[in-house]
Amino acid sequence: MNRQRITLRLDLSLEQDEAHVEFLLGEGWEFEGLLVRVFESAQQLGDSLSRGLWYFGKAAVPPPATIPELIKALEERIPAFSPSEAYLNRFMGDLDDCRFVHDEFLRISQIYASTSKLKLLSPLADLGDWLITAAMQWNESMHCEHKDYE
Repeated sequence: MNRQRITLRLDLSLEQDEAHVEFLLGEGWEFEGLLVRVFESAQQLGDSLSRGLWYFGKAAVPPPATIPELIKALEERIPAFSPSEAYLNRFMGDLDDCRFVHDEFLRISQIYASTSKLKLLSPLADLGDWLITAAMQWNESMHCEHKDYE
C-alpha cells in the first residue's frame, strides 16, 4: 500500500472532483453517500481485524474494541504463531498499513467535522478505498500463500 496522506485539493473544480470520484467508483455518488461508505468501510476494517484475533487463536477483544486496540492485540499475538521472519513481517506490514489508514480516517474525519462547508468528494472516495483495501489486504494475508512465507 502506498502510504501517502490523502490531500484535500481545494483548487479542484466541481467537475474535476466529480471526475475523480467517477473514475474510482462510477457515477452517481453524492456527499452523504460517500460519508456512509467511509464509515461502513471503517467498520469492515474493524471486522476484518477482529476476525484476525480468532485466526490467531484468541477470543475477541471485549467490545467495543477500537481499531487501534485490535491492532495492538494482534501485534502482541502474531509473533507466537509466526513460523518465520518473513511470515511475521507480512502480517506486521499489513497492520502498519491498517494503522496508517485508520490514522488517515481520523485525520480526514476531523477535518470534515470541523469544516461544515467542506463538500469535496474525492478525499472521501479515496479514504473509503484505502479502508477497504487495508481490510482486503489483511483478509488476503490470513487466507492466501502461507507456504510462501514459511
